[in-house]
Amino acid sequence: MYQTRQDPCPSGGRLAHSSYLGEKPPNLKIGGKAPNMHLGVKAPRPLESVNMETIARTPLQLGNYIRQRRRELGLTQEKLAAKVGVRQRTVSDIETSAAARFDTVLRTLAALDLELVIRPRTKGSARDIERLF
Repeated sequence: MYQTRQDPCPSGGRLAHSSYLGEKPPNLKIGGKAPNMHLGVKAPRPLESVNMETIARTPLQLGNYIRQRRRELGLTQEKLAAKVGVRQRTVSDIETSAAARFDTVLRTLAALDLELVIRPRTKGSARDIERLF
């Protein structure tokens, strides 16, 4: 039988726990909701709103947003590369603003269910936009 006993510890009045096999261990929750555990996989982040617009004025900003979206969808670089038809290294290059073919970037955006929109530039500087990231 599994039991949890609390025995006074001689040092400082702390409690020591000893347990026996057979019964389920206590469910410990600190601060409310228990964490959602994904064994061996990063927990997926909630998807952004469908109408969410992001301005990218530099290759680094675009790469950061592509990485963020890939992670939101729970994709690894390898899985995204397979969807786009390129090597994992190419996805890494796009995310780190290294040189990449424009058609490859467009295919990557499409694989992430994103599209490129061209419009007149707003008044904010590249530095102002960078602060958003």
